[in-house]
Parts: sequence; structure tokens; C-alpha cells
Amino acid sequence: MRLKPTLEGERYEGLKEVIFIAVIDFVMFPDKSDYRSTQY
Repeated sequence: MRLKPTLEGERYEGLKEVIFIAVIDFVMFPDKSDYRSTQY
């Protein structure tokens, strides 16, 4: 588990994927199309 923030210029290869689940009543990222969003 990574406990410190990634520093500017640091490589991202060591980071793990994240699955984020949010129960919200609004569109969180209206201008982003490069993520998966399923709304019911």
C-alpha cells in the first residue's frame, strides 16, 4: 500500500489500479469521457 503522495516527476508504474464506486445524485466528471460510468 502506498502511504505517500506521488511527487512531481515520479514515475507511475508502481501505482496500482483503483476501482472507485460512488453513490451520488449528480454527474461527477461531466467533461471526462475516458472513464467508465454507469448510472441507474
